Amino acid sequence: MKIVLDTNVLISGFFPKKSPPTIILDMIIEGIITICYTNEIFIEYQEVLNRKKFVFIDKHRREIVLNYIKNVGYLVSGIPTNIILPDRDDEKFIEAAFAGQAQYIVTGNQKHYPEKHYNSINVILPADFLKEIQKKGYGRLS
Repeated sequence: MKIVLDTNVLISGFFPKKSPPTIILDMIIEGIITICYTNEIFIEYQEVLNRKKFVFIDKHRREIVLNYIKNVGYLVSGIPTNIILPDRDDEKFIEAAFAGQAQYIVTGNQKHYPEKHYNSINVILPADFLKEIQKKGYGRLS
């Protein structure tokens, strides 16, 4: 199963408390789900993770996750669409989902995506994503 992970979910996946984003990040590292990304998305991941306000994030885990995404994730060239989002910067996530044929965009900012579906791509909150994939036999909730 392929997903695109909005940066806010990636960052939340590093928080010490077990939460849907941390479970999703673990599932990516365990190879249960595949993350699709573009170079632009990867650069955003790096830039945001290196902000001073996230200094508490374990540096070793950050390097492991970024290296995993870079080496094992599915790098795509975004496919331009006619979809215009309230935050134009989020359009790269939809473009990556189309290019990678991802089933989901997992985000904590659903308000940035006015539609719940873009063709066969579902925009979904982390907790709802875990419930959905558990129903399909892919994952776990803890």
